[in-house]
Amino acid sequence: MKRLFMSWFILGLPVTTAVSADIFTPGGRYAACRLFGHERPVFGIAFTRGRDHLVSGCKGGVLNYWSWDGFLLFRTRRKSPVYFLSTGDRGRKLYVARGDGVLEIRNGRKLARRLKSHATNILSVQENPDRKTFVTTSEDRLVKLWKVGGEPLMTVEDHKQPVTTVGFHPGKMIYATGGRDNLIKISSRNGLVRKTLIGHTDYVWSVRFTPDGKYLLSCSKDKTIRIWDVATWKTVRIIRGHRSDVWALAVSANSRFIASGGRESEIYIWSFRGRLIRKLKGHRKGVISLLFSTDGKTLASGSLDGTVILWR
Repeated sequence: MKRLFMSWFILGLPVTTAVSADIFTPGGRYAACRLFGHERPVFGIAFTRGRDHLVSGCKGGVLNYWSWDGFLLFRTRRKSPVYFLSTGDRGRKLYVARGDGVLEIRNGRKLARRLKSHATNILSVQENPDRKTFVTTSEDRLVKLWKVGGEPLMTVEDHKQPVTTVGFHPGKMIYATGGRDNLIKISSRNGLVRKTLIGHTDYVWSVRFTPDGKYLLSCSKDKTIRIWDVATWKTVRIIRGHRSDVWALAVSANSRFIASGGRESEIYIWSFRGRLIRKLKGHRKGVISLLFSTDGKTLASGSLDGTVILWR
């Protein structure tokens, strides 16, 4: 095991040990662990179950498996960039979206299946909470539905531009997709579009349902975050404050806090009412991936600077 790729810091200053943390309290102390193990931008991060705690993937094709306290446990390489990671089967399965249109399905560290699913970059993938199907989206403008075993079910072409993101509702059998056509599509699990959400004025980079299922969040190149009411599909709040593109979103496990990142190197922590609680400073370039752990106590971020930071 290696620990050469890790450093701790508190409020941006290097330290040797961690402290108790609260990133949701204005002015409160927090600890962070910066992981060095990528040479290219880190587009994918995922929390897993079992002996590995975090997996990160980068544009250089490297997949790193990390322990909770920052040990690099395992590494794989591929020639194609890794553009997105997500988990399935309650964290036991890992989906690896690649730039050559290939989707890797891994059981822990072991490659279980490799699918040539799209003609070009796969930009997002997510498994249905029922664990029976998953969806992929791509630069080729297609949305594809699959059985979890890898058998294709349906191909949908409802977006006019590349489809950048997908997110499943935690309870209802619906999912949301967003794309460079500035639109969000709400579809049933059979691929039929039920609603088109219009509001963003530029590319939609990420969509996320809140864990309680009441709201859908989206972020955009138009510098805003929108909160949509799932009951009415109307915008209930627009959060402004970023100075440039908002590339990544994460929602805390209790659905009370939002983390956002983008072209700026800082991570913004917001209350659900849109109040800026604090900014997390640690990355040197834009933040392109964000994810809360299932217990809500850790926020992971990936950046154009090639590092991952665990915020606690």
